[in-house]
Amino acid sequence: MSRFDVAHISEVKIHPTTMTRLDRIMRHHVVKNALDEGAWIAGGFIRQVLLGNDITGYFDPNAQGRTGDIDIFFDDVTKVKRCIDEINACQASWGGFSKDVSVSIPSMGHITVQLVDSPDLCLPFEESLARFDFTNCKVALRDNEFYIPAGWKEIEAQKQLQVVSNASPFLGTRIIKYMKSRGLKGLTADSMPILSDWIYKVAAGDFPNFTTTHLMGLESAIRRLYDMNKVDPSYLALFMGRWTDLTQVPKNYGHYQTIAVDWAHNEISKLNGRRASL
Repeated sequence: MSRFDVAHISEVKIHPTTMTRLDRIMRHHVVKNALDEGAWIAGGFIRQVLLGNDITGYFDPNAQGRTGDIDIFFDDVTKVKRCIDEINACQASWGGFSKDVSVSIPSMGHITVQLVDSPDLCLPFEESLARFDFTNCKVALRDNEFYIPAGWKEIEAQKQLQVVSNASPFLGTRIIKYMKSRGLKGLTADSMPILSDWIYKVAAGDFPNFTTTHLMGLESAIRRLYDMNKVDPSYLALFMGRWTDLTQVPKNYGHYQTIAVDWAHNEISKLNGRRASL
């Protein structure tokens, strides 16, 4: 288990606007009912609070490039079911792991609250946090106390993302999200073997208990991570024959034609061409 530092909400330096809005969020009946059931808020939203940021931007896609939400976790599926039964309108999340509720908060408009109701994710508090893929997001607010994992402040000060789990097919997409839209600039050195193992899992399709829908973003994630220099060219051979690109090639008299090429093979060819020109 990770070691956590625990600080009461009154002991943490929180942005004044955030403090006001956090209070309003926690008083909303959907959130309050969940917290009264012993639930806790964890993940990216709490990270923003602990960083001392004004959370207004977290919920504004124009500011962050991607709208944030609030994730609420429970230790018992019967507790989350009671909360869901009291809500007039909610819908299953895209991944199917939670029920999404749009709540109206004064001065903030509508934000999304996710009540995590997957039986596999309704776990005791520390066991739940242990499943998180990033140390950066392994932060929680429970009973007016913040739980912060050891080393969190240091990696955040360096604007580094620390990957600690590769069990999910969403890992690649989440790395892109946190590096493109959440202010992080690189991966810690100890993240790289975990990411490498995830790349092998993508190549092998080794994600048991996930559906075909959950695996749909793997191609895009690998391509984008490669473009961000987070997938070493040595891994390209794993994906030969998997995905295609459209490219233009000369035809005649200055005319070009568009043809389909193997993505991985094409990237290897481009690398070899650059090396040959050196």
